[in-house]
Amino acid sequence: MTRDLEANPFSPGSPRPRRFVGREAYIEDFEVSLAKWESDGTAPPTILLGVPGVGKSALLNRFADIAQGRGWLVAQRQKVTARTDLRRLFGQAFAEVEAQLIGGKTLNRRAQELLARFKEVRVQSGFLGVTVGRAPSQPAGSLEQDLTAVLIEMANLTRTLPVLFVLDELQFLPEDSLRAVIYAFDELANRVDPATGDRFAVTMVAAGLPQAKAMCRKAGQYAERFNYPWVRELDREETIRAFRETAQLADDDVTEEAAARGYELTGGYPQFIQVYGELAWLRGVDSPISLRDMEAVAPVARARLEESFFSTRLTLATPEQQDLLMAMARLVVESGAKAQTLTNIAHEMGRPPSSITYLFAPLVTKGLLFQPRPRGPYEMTVPKFADYLVSLEG
Repeated sequence: MTRDLEANPFSPGSPRPRRFVGREAYIEDFEVSLAKWESDGTAPPTILLGVPGVGKSALLNRFADIAQGRGWLVAQRQKVTARTDLRRLFGQAFAEVEAQLIGGKTLNRRAQELLARFKEVRVQSGFLGVTVGRAPSQPAGSLEQDLTAVLIEMANLTRTLPVLFVLDELQFLPEDSLRAVIYAFDELANRVDPATGDRFAVTMVAAGLPQAKAMCRKAGQYAERFNYPWVRELDREETIRAFRETAQLADDDVTEEAAARGYELTGGYPQFIQVYGELAWLRGVDSPISLRDMEAVAPVARARLEESFFSTRLTLATPEQQDLLMAMARLVVESGAKAQTLTNIAHEMGRPPSSITYLFAPLVTKGLLFQPRPRGPYEMTVPKFADYLVSLEG
C-alpha cells in the first residue's frame, strides 16, 4: 500500500497535535476555570504535573488557544530554565500582550476604548510598553515586588480584557524565582482595582515535572492555593482511540488488534503513540494499518526513541549517577515496582546507603528522578527508562 506521506496525521513532538484523545476532562476543567475566572475572578492558577512524553506542553498550547478563542490575551508559552531572567521574561510577556492590543490581533471596540485612555508609551527598566516598575536610577526591588508590579501594570493596561500567562518546565526555576512567581500571582489574586473594585484580570497556567508541586510548596505557602492536576498516560481504550482516530483524520484506520498492540508497546504515552503511529503510516503495507505493520515498525520505533528520547536524558547524568540509575533500573524491571527505596538501590550497587545519598538531589534537579511523597521511595521520571537502561546492559 502506498500512502500520501505528506498527509501523515501522526506528528511526534508537534506542539499542537490534531487529536486530543483522552484529554477531554483536562480541557473541560480548564474551560470551567476560565468561566469561573470571568464571572468572579476566583479561579486559582493551574500547574499541570506529569512525566515527559505525556503531552503537558501540547495541553498548554491547547489551553492558550481556548483562552484566545474566548477573547483572552495570551502571553504565549515560555519555557523556563535555571538561568531564566524572570524580570526580562515578564517584560517580554508585557510587550507581547501590548502588541496584541496595538497590533490588532485582538483589537475590538472594547480594546479601542481602552487604548484611548493611554497617551504615553515608552521604555523603562528594560520593559516595553507603558511605564513598568521603577526608573533606572532607582534601586532594584525584590523579585516578588517587581513581578507583582509588572502584573498590576499589565492588568491596568488591559482592564476588562483578561490575560493568561503560559509557563512551561516550571521545575527548572530556582527556588527564589519560583517563590517570586507564586507570590506575584497570589498577590494579584488578592488585590482589587481601587477604581472599580474588580479583581485584576491576569492569571497563569503552567506545567512541570512531578517534582514541581513539592518545589512550589517548599518555595512558598501560597502555593497551596494553586491547582495541580496530574496529566497521566492514556489507558488502553484511550490509546486505541488515539491510534484509530488520528489515522482516520487522513481517511485511513488502524485495526483494533494493531491499536491494542500499540498500547502494549507504548504504555499509553502520547509521545510514543505518535512515533509508532508515524512509522506505521510510513512503512505499513496494509490498509487499515494491521498488527503485522505495528510489529514490523516496533524495532525501528524503539531505536528512534532510544536516540531522541532516552539517550539524551541519560547523558544528563554523571558516570556515578548513571551507575545509580542502572542499579535502580534492574530493581524496577526485576520487581515490576516503579518506586524503589534508597536502601534497596544502595544494596543493588553494593554500597552503604550513606555513601549514595548525595547522588539523589542532582538527579531530581535534572528531572530524572522524583519522590511521589516526601521522604518516600524514588521513581524514574522518564517513562520506560528502566527498560531502556537494562537493555544497555544486555
